[in-house]
Amino acid sequence: MQSAVDIAHRTQQKIAALDYVEMVRPISLSIVLFRRKGWTSEQYTEWSHQLLRDQIAFVTPTKWEARRSVVSRSYIPTRRTNSWIRSSSR
Repeated sequence: MQSAVDIAHRTQQKIAALDYVEMVRPISLSIVLFRRKGWTSEQYTEWSHQLLRDQIAFVTPTKWEARRSVVSRSYIPTRRTNSWIRSSSR
């Protein structure tokens, strides 16, 4: 569990440094809720599926307060996990 919490904190730090991604709310244990600015539901879905196919991460599109976001609840631990936010074009 501590490993997942550590990953969540590192993810929040990476998101804070990017201009095209924003936190929706502060992390809660291992849950990271963020959104990609300007993305459609279809883009979230395709990105989520691609990350899983590539075994980079398991992230699930969801809605938070009626706005489309991504909630990251769990990760597939691979050496490429740190690059998952950048895995798709802006």
